Amino acid sequence: MIKARSLWEGLGDSAFLAGGAERERAPLDLVVTVFGGLAVAVVAAVCVWCLTMIPYTLATGHADAGLSGLIDAASEIVRPARWDLGASIAFLLLTTITDAAPFVAFVAFAARRAHRPLEAYATAAARFRWRLLLLGLVLAGVVLAPLVAAERTLGGDLPAPVLTVSASPWGRLLYGAASLMLIPAAAAEELMFRGWLLRQTSAFVGRTGALLAVSSVLFAGAHFAFNPAAVDPDAFLQLALMGAGFGYMTLRLGGIEFAAGAHAANNLLIVLFIHPLRPEIPEASGGPLSLITDLALLTGYFIVTEAVVRWPLLRRLGGVTSAEISPADGAEAGRG
Repeated sequence: MIKARSLWEGLGDSAFLAGGAERERAPLDLVVTVFGGLAVAVVAAVCVWCLTMIPYTLATGHADAGLSGLIDAASEIVRPARWDLGASIAFLLLTTITDAAPFVAFVAFAARRAHRPLEAYATAAARFRWRLLLLGLVLAGVVLAPLVAAERTLGGDLPAPVLTVSASPWGRLLYGAASLMLIPAAAAEELMFRGWLLRQTSAFVGRTGALLAVSSVLFAGAHFAFNPAAVDPDAFLQLALMGAGFGYMTLRLGGIEFAAGAHAANNLLIVLFIHPLRPEIPEASGGPLSLITDLALLTGYFIVTEAVVRWPLLRRLGGVTSAEISPADGAEAGRG
């Protein structure tokens, strides 16, 4: 059995953090990376937005109005006259695509500056472990399902979005299929906040708690970056604790794959069963029981992560090797 102290200390020696480049420790290079990465991210966001919106503008007959038609088409997606199936899917697709592109572009720029492959900010394994992402999606879904059921019950048991977005089962199926775009979007967020940010912070900070705190606080803050007035302490705490859980998964299992699956499971369950993706709906909701829920969620994330570490069947399913697990004695303790 692993002592809590050895497990916590071992996270700082995670395989995911190994091999930090000297360039990542240079303050001037860090400034160039941050500002250059932000510039590249903005360009990527604009390009992807245009590539998405131009076909939509042509398809909806707004092209004759030129640039104003493009703006009108975008306004129809963000603030449609009626939130029907088409509007819900259009907003979901536009949001996930334009959210993911800047994160990937930023990390790609940072990887270029550090003379590293992009995959180095995703995994310590030889290649990206897609099976581990899927395993994270499934196991986190098991943890989240009772919490989602409780939230729906306490919220008055309102109809689930997947059941109300369309009267047709085919429409509901289409909405569910479109929601799968949340998976690559979550992976892109993890690439940024647990991939690049954890590795970059580790170049200056050696304490595991500080590593997780920086990543978690910035992750929570990013969700309110364009609407600071909407910051709610309960919502911020919930997002920060989720970020801490994702950070633990990344350090323990040597990559972002499991965290990306867990992140996607959270987003999918919300969009399908709690509330649809809307600009006026906050990222997270607080309440008198929110702290208990948040701690239960964090505990669940810890349990499923350790289940993968200690259960050989789950390690095989996820394609995880002992060399990728931190600490090494944790992997050995799971065998028997």
